[in-house]
Parts: sequence; structure tokens; C-alpha cells
Amino acid sequence: MDFWRHIGSGRLAEMFGQSQLNTDKFLRTLGWARVAQTEIQQMDTETKNILQAYAHGINTYLANHQDSRLSLEYTVLKLLNPNYKPEPC
Repeated sequence: MDFWRHIGSGRLAEMFGQSQLNTDKFLRTLGWARVAQTEIQQMDTETKNILQAYAHGINTYLANHQDSRLSLEYTVLKLLNPNYKPEPC
């Protein structure tokens, strides 16, 4: 899930290093983060609240599982736990 979030916002270099900078530049030209931001701004309050609750649930799980129960990529890539939110990063 975090991988796809990084793809959508053109931030793969944060996970995989400088070798992904050109990929990030290309992904950012697609404008997915801008589209997502526009869609969120146009959502009704109930839908925004649902997305916020979903993100809060992810963050709560991650905060309570700081050990081997997290996905392998967090250990292998030495990633910090993300802070999920409905808005693109």
C-alpha cells in the first residue's frame, strides 16, 4: 500500500534511493497527486470523514505494530512508518 502511495505521488526515490529520481519526475508529470487533491476538495463531508477514519485506522495499526508484524519492506529498506492521510503526500 505504501509503495502505491509513493508511485501516485512520484516519490519512489524516498523508498529506493536516487536511482528512481527520473521515474519520480515522470510520475509527477502524470498529475495523479493533483487529481487526487482536487477530488478530495470536491468530496462531501461524510466521504472525507470516512477516508480520515480509514487513514487513522492505518496509522493506529502501524503505531501498535512496530516490530516484525509490519511488512518486510519496512525492515529491508529501513523505512520509517508512514503517516497516512486522505490527501496525497
